[in-house]
This record gives sequence, C-alpha cells and structure tokens, in this order.
Amino acid sequence: MIRAGSGASNSPDAADAGRCAAMEAIAALQHRPAQAALVFTTDQYDQTAVVRGVGEVVGSARIIGCCTGGLITNRGGMASGVAVLTLAGDDLEVLTAFAAGLCEQPAQTATRVTEPLLKAIPPTESEKRATVLLFTDGLTGGLSVDAALQHIADTLGPLCSLVGGAAGDNLAYDQTTLFVHDALGGDAIALMLLVSAVPVGIGVHHGWTPMGRHMVVTRSERNMIYELDGRTPLDMYRELLAPQEITPENFRTVTRYHPIGFPRANGECLVRLPLNVHPDGSIECIGMLPEHAIVHIMQGQPDSLRDAARYAARHAVAQLGGVAPAAAMVINCVTRPPLLEGEAEAELAAIREELGYDTPLIGMYSFGEFAADEGPVAFHNKTVAVYVIGQTDSHSTKICMDEPVSLVSRETELSLLYEIASIARYVRSLERLADLVLDKAVRLLGADIAVLYLTDTDEQVLRLQATRGVMADSALPVLRFPATEANPFQMVWAWSVGTGQPAAITALQPSWHRTVMAALGLPLRGSEGVLIGWLYVARLRRATFHQNEVRLYETLAVQASGALDNTLAWAAHREQQVVLAAANAQLEQALRAAKEANQLINDLATPLIPISGDIVIMPLVGAIDERRAQQVLETLLDGVTTSGATLVLLDLTGVAVVDTQVAQVLIQATQAVRLLGAQVMLTGIQPQMAQTLVHLGIDFAGMKTSHSLQAAVASVLRDTTINGSRGERSSERTSAFWE
Repeated sequence: MIRAGSGASNSPDAADAGRCAAMEAIAALQHRPAQAALVFTTDQYDQTAVVRGVGEVVGSARIIGCCTGGLITNRGGMASGVAVLTLAGDDLEVLTAFAAGLCEQPAQTATRVTEPLLKAIPPTESEKRATVLLFTDGLTGGLSVDAALQHIADTLGPLCSLVGGAAGDNLAYDQTTLFVHDALGGDAIALMLLVSAVPVGIGVHHGWTPMGRHMVVTRSERNMIYELDGRTPLDMYRELLAPQEITPENFRTVTRYHPIGFPRANGECLVRLPLNVHPDGSIECIGMLPEHAIVHIMQGQPDSLRDAARYAARHAVAQLGGVAPAAAMVINCVTRPPLLEGEAEAELAAIREELGYDTPLIGMYSFGEFAADEGPVAFHNKTVAVYVIGQTDSHSTKICMDEPVSLVSRETELSLLYEIASIARYVRSLERLADLVLDKAVRLLGADIAVLYLTDTDEQVLRLQATRGVMADSALPVLRFPATEANPFQMVWAWSVGTGQPAAITALQPSWHRTVMAALGLPLRGSEGVLIGWLYVARLRRATFHQNEVRLYETLAVQASGALDNTLAWAAHREQQVVLAAANAQLEQALRAAKEANQLINDLATPLIPISGDIVIMPLVGAIDERRAQQVLETLLDGVTTSGATLVLLDLTGVAVVDTQVAQVLIQATQAVRLLGAQVMLTGIQPQMAQTLVHLGIDFAGMKTSHSLQAAVASVLRDTTINGSRGERSSERTSAFWE
C-alpha cells in the first residue's frame, strides 16, 4: 500500500519554507518514514537552503526536485513558495540519479543518469511496475532535451513509464536549478525511479485545435522552419492571422496564443512553441521538428484548455483500474495560465475534481512536459500531463484501455500519409534512413516499440539495424531463413514474411512480453520483390491494430522499401566508387613508380661521368632510337653547361647496332657541343663499326677517335699531365690535345 502526503509553504526564508512544507507532507504518512520526497520550488529561494530544510524533516528519504515557473498544490496555484510530496509504501523501492552536461552531451548525460537505475527495473515475471520521474534544465535547449529524452526512453525500455518536465524560473529565463539530495545545479538531468506493485496512470492533453488551412513544411532543419508552402513562416502567420498585425517584436506574444501543431495518429497534434523569428522570416521552435510534414497554426480557448486538463486527469485515473489514487503530480506548461483569462484556478479545480479533492497533489508550471498516455514518451509544449499512483495493488499485470480508439479524421489521415510519403527516396545514409522510418512509426503513428532489420550480404540473414522504445541489446540481433515460430517474436516474423498481415500476440521477447498486446511485422521488399528488410512495431496498451492503422503502417513499409532500395543501391555505388578510387590510386602510384623507374633507367642509359675538372665521359649502351637520341643530346648539352667541361668522351662500346640514326646522333652531338666551346672524342669504335660508318658516308673530319675508352682516357690524362706541368690553362691543354 502506498501512503502519501503533500505540503506547501511560502515562508520568505528558504530553509524554513522547506521545513514547513515537508512537515505538512510527512504528517499524512501517519508516522511511517518517508522513502521519497518530491520538491518543487521557485526562483527567489536559495535552493541549497530549501533542500537542507526539507532534508531535516524527511531524514533518509530520497529527495528530488527543481526550480519551477510556479507551483501547483492542494490549495491551488502559487507564484512563489516550496511544495513537497512524500511517499511511503510496504513494497516501494526508490532510487535517484543526477548528471550534468546536458547541453553539450545529451546522449552521454542520459547514459550516466540511467545506468544506476537499470538493475532496479523489475523483471518481466515481477508484478511490480517501474516509473521514472524525469526533470531537466528548461533553459538548456529543446534539441538537447529531445535527444536525452529519447535516449532515456530507449535505455529504460517500454516497461518503465516516464513522466516529468523541464525546470523553469518564473519566465525570468536566467537560470534553473535541479537537485537530487546534495547534488545540485543546472544543465542537468535528475531522475527518481519508483518501483511498486501498485498501478500508475499518465494522462496528457493540451486542448489546442487547428485553425485555418494546413501548410506543408517545405524546408526545415532540426528545430528551425525556413519555409511553409514555399514562403517564410512569418508571412504565413501574417496571412492566416490577418488582420492581426504581426511583427518580429510581438511574434513571441502571438505564438503563445497560436503555436504550431503536427498531426499524429492518436488524433491530437504534437504542439511546438515558436520562440523566435529570425530576420529572414524563419522561426525557431522548442524541440525537434519533423521534416516535410503537415503543420497547422493552432488556437485554444479557455474552455478547451480547461477541458484538456480535466481529460488528462480523468485518463490517468482510468488507468488505475478502479484503484483509488494515493498521490498525483501535475506538469503544466508555464504559458497556459495567462491564456486561461483568469481561469487558471478553475483548470486546477477541474484536475482536483477528477483526482479527488483529498488526493495529495504536487505540481509545477514547466518549461516543457514529458509524458505519454499511449505510445512513446514525447517532449510536449503548452500541454498538461497528470501522473497518478494507486494506493493498492490492482492484481492485474496488464491494463488495457477499454475506451474505443477514435479513428482519425480523413484530413488527419491524409496529413499522416503525406508525411509518410515524404521519406526521401534518396537518403544516402542507412543510419539516417533508419532514424526517419522509426521516427514515423513511433512519433507519427504511435508505436511503443519499433525495430528495423536489414538483409545481410547473405540473403538468408537479416541483421538488426536500429530500434526505438528499447535498446538494441533487447532485440534479436539476427533473423534467419526459413522463418520459424520458435518464440512469439519469430512468430510475427514468420507470419509477416508469409502474409504481411498483423499478428495480435501477448508475448514478444522475454524482456517485453508482459506489456506487449499487439504486434505487426512488415516485410520491406526491393524493386524486384526481394526481401531487403523487415519492420516490426508493437503496442503496449491496445490489443489490436485497426484497419486504417494497418494501412498507414503498410504505406510506411512501402515508402521505406523504396527509399531503402535506393539507399542500398547508392551504398553499393559508393562502395564501387571506393573500390575504383582505390584501384585508381594504386594505378596512379604504379604509374608514378614506373615513370620514376623509367627516368632512372634513362639517367643510367645516358650517364655523364666526370673524370676531371673539365673532362666528362658519356658511355652509350643499347639501341639508339629517336627518343633516346634526343635524350643524349639534352644530357650532353645540360652536362657540358653545368660542369664547364671542355672535352666529352662519347663511348660507343655498348652500342649494339650502328646505323644512320646513330651516325646522325654523333654528328649532332659533336656540332652542338662545339657550339658550347667543347670538343667530342669518339671512343670504342670497333672495326665492324668503322666499316659501317664509312659505308654510311659519314664525314668525321675534325673529330678525334679512339678504338677504346681506356686508350682515350689514358691519352687524355697523359696529355693533361704533360701540359699541366708546363702550367698551361685547361683550355690551352685541351687545344694542345687536338693539335
């Protein structure tokens, strides 16, 4: 059995306000020690002193809370003060966790804050239920909060209910504070895990309705909308709200009364609050926005907003299955009270009427609401969420919502179909495509669990690609052919591969089976009908899928199949490009190596070797073709110029064949070298070579020759030595050699 108590104080002293509120709350426990204390404060207090004051009263109870935009208590709303809710129970287990760093590292911060709680999540065979009260910094930014919320939901899984809100500071937009015991600060996530056999209920509703015509988000990114129907959002607001004057200066005020809404399969739009308008007319919203979706400008009347709060409370209590609520927590958007035109207290009275006036109550006016009564938890704007915990066990392991599911209107269905059809046909990343498909399945169509498998290189195997609602390690990593019915999950796999029809089941995986009530498996087939993937969706609170829901999921599967087929083709094309690029790089490297080797060979084939300061030797080897003849000439000229040589010994010993080409090379080389002031001596002329040159009619007048290189070198060196002893200059010595 759960016992609870609530209290509030507006004492100006922070510690005293904490003590007074806690004393009032703990008195209702009838001398039972408090196990959990939920604390909401306002920004004028020293938050550390508030926590210290509460701690002095509740003792060893685990404390969690945050600064808010205002308080909700059994006495009504409070603009300032401290509110405390205490819980105690025979089987109640309580754990808390705190982690900072939300803005820069949302996923990592979410991991750190959830890890201490994982072992306490009850196993499926247990009758206990787990609920996490979740609070974040409301000034960190909606994108970080959205990312962290999804990560927490996936980590804790569908068996753990999530509800909470973003901390605020009475719209000062300065700083917020969260705390778990003595861990206190901003830019953080604070969690409290409650585990008990008693039932819990969550209701969430907003009361906003579409006005005017719908629009298409033609260009957006993350939390920015750049175009609606090809025009700026500011222009569209001006058109649809005419004759009201809308300027960048009053835009935030206008959007408080007219946020935007994105249709969902449950019939209620997901509301997003535009915060700022940029100079180009684009708008910046709180939280992630769906791409290429249908969107409406919304309107709300005091009656519809108040009725929404009543509905949320009624829906939450209905989930207790007839068990009286022991306590309740209300998370209400801080922007709603001004819209109620003085009826903010009437809204709270409607909630209390549904809960029971004696039910201990605590609540906050938040900078964002986290909740879901059906489907996955979502980050809401301008919404009210109600959480209730039952007094006693309902003796039911599963509560199915008995009220009929209202079929969506034709206009809403068309809006959903448009967004489904907008899945890009050419998404170049499998990870991005998987994220888009699962986002549509969960956010848009309301699945609690969505799992995507893709074919492996082995067509007989499908491997897990991505999950929503559960962590990847909770799903089967591999599905194989032929499909079997070894367990309920594979039963859906086998059924859907064969028929493509839904299969209503009461078991899925060991870690999911207690709450899964219906599942749908959808094959994804490529352009040739080959199975390329499989999409699995499951619901926890409804026992079936209605025909129009199946049609929407089937449309999602068709769109996903086309996009996946193209993405896989693109991936194959990219892989082929990578292979070709690697082969091309190897070829270019080989060509460079060959070019370098060829250059080396050429250098070795026509070397110019100095044997003294003004004498060089060029030995010719092999055949002399036109290309090599040019190389001989270039090497000679460059070498003579660089070295300042006055004598070149051109050795023909290694020339295999002497023909007209060779003869012309010799003549050209001799003439060119002479123009540079040097002389050429041919060496290595054998008898047969001499006869050939004579037969070719080559004129060697003025050209010295020698039968061997050795003889030529010896003669040159001897002459140089003799002339050198006379002190003659190099040029004079060379002239003497030729005379």
